[in-house]
Amino acid sequence: TGKDLRNAMKVQLLCRSAVLPVEYAPFTVKAASFARPDASEFFEKLNLAPGSIVSSPAFLLDLVSKMDKLLLMEDELGLDNPEVAALADELGDICMKRREHAEAEALYRRAHAVLARGGDEQEPKLANTCQKLAKLLIDQKKYPEAELLLLQSMEIKSRLSGEQAPEYAEILFDVGYLYFCQASYEPAIAYLQSSWMIQCQDAGIDEKRNLLELLIKC
Repeated sequence: TGKDLRNAMKVQLLCRSAVLPVEYAPFTVKAASFARPDASEFFEKLNLAPGSIVSSPAFLLDLVSKMDKLLLMEDELGLDNPEVAALADELGDICMKRREHAEAEALYRRAHAVLARGGDEQEPKLANTCQKLAKLLIDQKKYPEAELLLLQSMEIKSRLSGEQAPEYAEILFDVGYLYFCQASYEPAIAYLQSSWMIQCQDAGIDEKRNLLELLIKC
């Protein structure tokens, strides 16, 4: 949640001022106070199974360290720097794994706004950010904006990677899924079949199964 991210920022400040030992940081992100909680108490507050990757100390330490790095880079490079945008995109990925979708969307939008002004050099990162943000918007049924982002990503990947590349097949699948969600089955099938023609050459069994299941539903 947003509260978790605010707690993480507070933990960073305490660690940087040497008030809190760095090794305590992962267990303090979710805690209401900054005293070191028992691990079982921490996972109970986190409301996730102790074995979950997103509740592990290493995962949370990665979150804290990336947020700390983001704050430092913002101070040094400014909010509109492409490196800051790329790190915001990485934090968006972490928020997605933690199912913090609102925070992920805000980070992806921030990254997209900067990368879109970054010129040709930033286009590969921009294409990936467009795709990730679009998937979030599809889940929220914000289809028109999701379609624009996917088409932007598809144009970039087609130009940079070619229309037989695995990453181009992925974006075709996402566009097909977008149309499937809107019950536009004819264009959905066309995009999914195009994706299949690329993926059937070297895609893993899971990717093929997901694609075929969606085609059958169409």
